Amino acid sequence: MRNKRSALILFLITMITVAGCSWKHDKAVEHYVSALALKNSDFEQDAINALKEAVKLDGEFTMAHSLMGDIYVENGEYEKAATAYKKTCNINPWAFSDHFKLGKVYRVLKDFSDAIKYLHRACELKPRNPEVNYTLGVCYYETEDYSNAERYCLNATKLDPNNAAFTAGLADVYNKQGNYEKAISGYKQSLELDPIDVNAMLGLGSAYTNMERYEPAKYILNKAIKLAPDNKKAVMMLGYCLLSNKEFEAAFEQYQSVYKMDKVNTEALNGMGVTRMMLFIASDSTDKAMADEAVDYWQRSLTIDPQQDKIIKLLEKFTKK
Repeated sequence: MRNKRSALILFLITMITVAGCSWKHDKAVEHYVSALALKNSDFEQDAINALKEAVKLDGEFTMAHSLMGDIYVENGEYEKAATAYKKTCNINPWAFSDHFKLGKVYRVLKDFSDAIKYLHRACELKPRNPEVNYTLGVCYYETEDYSNAERYCLNATKLDPNNAAFTAGLADVYNKQGNYEKAISGYKQSLELDPIDVNAMLGLGSAYTNMERYEPAKYILNKAIKLAPDNKKAVMMLGYCLLSNKEFEAAFEQYQSVYKMDKVNTEALNGMGVTRMMLFIASDSTDKAMADEAVDYWQRSLTIDPQQDKIIKLLEKFTKK
């Protein structure tokens, strides 16, 4: 009799506990639904508050954690987004979407080791997802692990051969590896898919310059500048290409145009100084006006950023002379 009574008490306690848990989950779902409506009506903070109530009631409510992460990403609060997505990943190691989102957030935060960790897991869950492969490859690229960068970017291009960004990304890897012929081929293929991609043009110009093929480099970089005349990187790259080809006056004009756009651009000032000094040396003249001008540009650059060892050494070298 006593055993029957104990069993009955245990059964009633269990039922009460289950009922309590069910009630809490139901209330959590109500808060989640409210959060969805608030988010869609642009009341993000109210949505976050509703989701916080939801996870208080049910700490393992992964959809609530995930939605919270989405809202934080939209608001640019990446640290908070990472915390939210990580909770979902810890609760459910099979959650592909949240592992992928968490990896992308860590990439934005430049925490590439954690980005790679979670993107690897996403890639294990969906190995044939081209975007995951590409994002993982980019993170390896950022850490200068070009072997793995090539592996995953190549996977992405095989899975989605018509994606211009993936093809250009793989070309970037080849460019860094010094495999310029493959890089050029990749950039050209990317530009066939997207003929106005300025970044692919810059990559192609860089590869040509690295191979000392200055004429095609100048052609593609000028094309990029026509599409994006305010792109300082494009103009600087053309300046470097011209400088490498010993077209000093033309190079000076490019660096000068960047300086006019950005008066605190030390790279432009340094480029102007180098071209003026090279013109002075090439002219074999005793008139030191150009050399003095070069020194003036370098000194102005150091006023903006005193921590430039190469420029300090150049100044020491030429002021002694």
